[in-house]
Amino acid sequence: MKQFILIMICILLQVIHAHAGSKDITWKWDYSEADDIFIDLLGKAATGFMETNTPNCYGGKLVVKLPEGLHFKQTEAPAFLLIGNAEEIAFNVDVNDSMAILSLKTSSVQTVPSEAINITLNPKAIKGKLRKGMNTTGRLSFHPSEIPTVFKSPITGRTYHLVFNDEFDDGVIDTLKWDTRSRRSPFTRRGMYQEKPYYVLCHEDWTKELHGELRLEVSKYPTQNNVVMTGGILSLGRFMARYGYYETKASFRDCIGEGYWPAFWIHFDEADKYGKGTEIDVFEYIPKDKQIFQTLHWYKKQAMEEQQSEVQHAALDYDKSGQFKEHRSSTEYFVLDEAQSKEHTFAVEWTPEELIFYTDGKVTRRVNRKDDPKQVPSAYQMVYFSCSAGEWGGNVMENQVPAYVYFDYCRCYQESDQDAIYTVKGNGMKVSASRRVGKL
Repeated sequence: MKQFILIMICILLQVIHAHAGSKDITWKWDYSEADDIFIDLLGKAATGFMETNTPNCYGGKLVVKLPEGLHFKQTEAPAFLLIGNAEEIAFNVDVNDSMAILSLKTSSVQTVPSEAINITLNPKAIKGKLRKGMNTTGRLSFHPSEIPTVFKSPITGRTYHLVFNDEFDDGVIDTLKWDTRSRRSPFTRRGMYQEKPYYVLCHEDWTKELHGELRLEVSKYPTQNNVVMTGGILSLGRFMARYGYYETKASFRDCIGEGYWPAFWIHFDEADKYGKGTEIDVFEYIPKDKQIFQTLHWYKKQAMEEQQSEVQHAALDYDKSGQFKEHRSSTEYFVLDEAQSKEHTFAVEWTPEELIFYTDGKVTRRVNRKDDPKQVPSAYQMVYFSCSAGEWGGNVMENQVPAYVYFDYCRCYQESDQDAIYTVKGNGMKVSASRRVGKL
């Protein structure tokens, strides 16, 4: 019996050895040349040529590897045979012993084929026997971007190109693009409720990427009723831009209660607080009153005039160091129609001359440098998503159930001659938008 088992093991080992080199031909798409950690145009299951952040410009290459025992001949016979409407598309094919790479001769494709191009390996270009059932065919498809990669301003006529975005589709916060508010400033404020103190803290568990959205939560900590938790993300130390067009889409469907305000803003680094920096609140939403505030905040080292009551939250609530005496602000606000029943887009167009605020594509505020140069910043500033809490629009301690705000995406565009500071692994580089073409 033992001898029989040994014989069977030997036969099995021979079979395994015989088939060790019989793996199938692999077809794989590679986007490494155009892939960019700050631009989010590439899905996990991407195949085919993908349109980059430059219209009609496509990236990607098809890599075909032969298994052991097969080789490409050094011959004039083409490695691939194309079947279909491929006459207007020019390809490059690089071949070595066991691998062939097919790419576009030029990334610009003005006329995209309406149907995929079928492709097959040319048996005359292969040395060795192609076994029956091997994967010898593939498809070349072209996928236009579903994300707008250019914004043409209806007001200024300027043309902006996508240089940074996050579609929040990964299911996890992308730490290459974002830092978390909880890591930067976990304690945000101290307040009073019914003559007792309460505290607002940030934690990563209140900052989630779920179902294709960034979700920020505001709720009381389960075991400490005097602690309110919230979350947020910011691009500090990753992406710091100057000028451009910045847009998000938000849903307030679960924004109930009072005393908190979801926001999308562009904020200065501390070094620019008294210089070129000005906080741009693209929007702050007050759930209790269904109001949108579009506000600017800046600092001057001198006594201030009496603050407008509708913006005192920033000067008196956020800043407990006494620097509120140096604070300046300017705001406009309005009631948002269908605040909870539909999604809304909020954006700002930031030029050296002015700021133009948009809500659902309509201009809702304009600020010109001629009126006050300090209101239009010229510093490199970060993108910020938050959901602060306190006593603006009620008292957050009155809430008995959690509240949530959802952001569908963040998209930042710049003109060709504008630039931003991109930082990867601690190394920062100032790069113009003109050098950010052809990215995925």
